[in-house]
Amino acid sequence: MNSEGYAHTPYLKNKIKKELNIDDDTLMILLDNFFLTIEEDMHQLRVAMTHHDYDAVVDHAELIKTPCASLHIDDAMDLLEKIIAQARNKMANPSLYHHLEQVFAFIQQNREYEQRNASA
Repeated sequence: MNSEGYAHTPYLKNKIKKELNIDDDTLMILLDNFFLTIEEDMHQLRVAMTHHDYDAVVDHAELIKTPCASLHIDDAMDLLEKIIAQARNKMANPSLYHHLEQVFAFIQQNREYEQRNASA
């Protein structure tokens, strides 16, 4: 756990599959679609935070939050809620953004690992 209190999120594949009542292939398709758009969404969020455009921060964080909720990515949801709350109070904490990046990177790494092992 780091100084902000966040650990790298374990990729809870089985929890997500159970919550959504889907199989491995369907989960991989959903994650593929998620990662097709998340990079641009995260970039827009970072730009808004850098420019202290708090309304845009809220908009972009809400945009990212929707698919995170659908996929039950709870740590990302928690971070996005904090980002939104701070932006509504005209604040931006870059460390929250970096933690969010870490959550997505960890999920992406686990997804890629599983894809490599499935094809082996």
